[in-house]
Amino acid sequence: MTIGMLADRLLIAPHSARALVNRLEEMQLLARTATKADSRRQYLALTPAAERILEQLSGAHLHEIREWLLS
Repeated sequence: MTIGMLADRLLIAPHSARALVNRLEEMQLLARTATKADSRRQYLALTPAAERILEQLSGAHLHEIREWLLS
């Protein structure tokens, strides 16, 4: 995913997506890789630390959804 694609997905301006990406990169939750065809274009990838956080959050949300459905 590129910054432009992220902006489109989140329905935010590209400069806002760039600021978000900068913060996530500073937190070591996101990595950027320049494309071979155009070094200005960067692909974004979650780091293993970010993947672990998402797994924990997903588990917590699934637990809450199950509790809500069973109540």
